[in-house]
Amino acid sequence: MRHEDSPERDELARLLPPPGDPVLPPGRQRVLEEHLMNQLSDAHQQAPEPRRAPARNRRRLALIGVPVALAVAAGVVVVGQQGGGDAGQRPPAVAGDNAQLTETIDQIVFAANAAEPLVPEHDQFIYIHSQVQYYGVSENESGEGTTELESPRSREVWQSTDGDQGWLIEPETPGGMPEEGITLDEVVEDSLSSPSYDFLSTLPTDPERLLELIYEDGLGEGDSPEERAFSTIGTLLRESLLPPDLGAALYGAAGRIPGVMVVDDVTDALGNEGIAVALESETYDERIEWIFDAVDYTYLGERIVAIEGNTVAEPGTLLGWTGVIEQAVVDEKGQRPGDAADSTDSADSADLADSADETA
Repeated sequence: MRHEDSPERDELARLLPPPGDPVLPPGRQRVLEEHLMNQLSDAHQQAPEPRRAPARNRRRLALIGVPVALAVAAGVVVVGQQGGGDAGQRPPAVAGDNAQLTETIDQIVFAANAAEPLVPEHDQFIYIHSQVQYYGVSENESGEGTTELESPRSREVWQSTDGDQGWLIEPETPGGMPEEGITLDEVVEDSLSSPSYDFLSTLPTDPERLLELIYEDGLGEGDSPEERAFSTIGTLLRESLLPPDLGAALYGAAGRIPGVMVVDDVTDALGNEGIAVALESETYDERIEWIFDAVDYTYLGERIVAIEGNTVAEPGTLLGWTGVIEQAVVDEKGQRPGDAADSTDSADSADLADSADETA
């Protein structure tokens, strides 16, 4: 029995911070969530219309993606991310100096331009392996919810360049997930909130023109244009392979958003130390930080930190984080980098790819 409309749950959902690491961009997530919910309903010989969240909760639910459908079946609602041992830490030093921001953005842009581009062929798959950590709300029979911190977990995503084929393996997902993973095969219209590699390749690489396009889109998360633009760029950075020159353009565009700042001495979910480009959200009373290596300025991941006014956590409390382990191009859905070099791994990869095709 579900009690989605209980006052206690509504209040808890309002107070909790938003999620930070989606399974897919929001557009693809909504389609896949409705598809999975229909499958769950059919299994119980029911066929209700997919229940859409109110518009004010779009950010909190849409960014959850596939796990929300799986979690509903187990009576668990995933609502956000939470870091572990650093919770309650003092916030790192924040630099409001425009000169430091300009210098940092210039270094990041230079590093992006200097990096050797990873360019997939049209029949290949983009593979991204990350580590993430979430917390969720467990709901009892009376509709009361309690937060529970989960353990950090591995997350592997494969996606075709046109975005029509995909696969996800994320062990210990709330609600359960098959060991071999689940399909992400969906056909939806490309957009800034649900981009394929092919779509990203069509975006302008001039930072000013790109930022204009992002502002015009206006579909990021937050109450201000600046928050929505920063959110949109963060979505593109989080789990995408960026075509040549686009990464540099995105970083240059971010540096032009009013309120963007530099945060020193930050750590990603893998323990890598770095420097962050960040924006404080007045909508959610949190600071969203994109973490870069302090030496070579490569993108490491993202984290969310509570700021003054947050009703859930003390300022400086870590609310969520991600860390990119590996990004590569492979020949098959389900194949991992290096599988072809080892006969045993190659066989395992073939089995996984077969499982993906059968499930799809």
